[in-house]
Amino acid sequence: LGALQWLNPGARLDDLPPLPQVLAGQFEPLRLVQGAAAGASRDVLRLWDSGVRLEPGAVPVWVGYLGRERIAHPLGLFSYPRTEAAPAEALAALVAAMRSDWRVREDPAGTALAGPATVLR
Repeated sequence: LGALQWLNPGARLDDLPPLPQVLAGQFEPLRLVQGAAAGASRDVLRLWDSGVRLEPGAVPVWVGYLGRERIAHPLGLFSYPRTEAAPAEALAALVAAMRSDWRVREDPAGTALAGPATVLR
């Protein structure tokens, strides 16, 4: 039913599912969504298995992207979530939440796919 809300020009962001994203021909197998209190935006963390494994234990390395979605109502005819780069504070909050269990490699140049930091487990 959520996808049908795209045809509703008055739909709220909470009514719409996040649009899938593709990396190297693969849809994200893991998607985590955190909505803002006012419902005007939501942060979406998308993760893909890179195919690389760390030894010992064949631990997978994940590649990810943190984006912020806002609702768009083009011409007042339909609705869809528009993805934009998440602000630095959203990435900082994610990194801070994961710091206790994860190693974080800082990348101040922002060359990593996930932005200014690469999160490793």
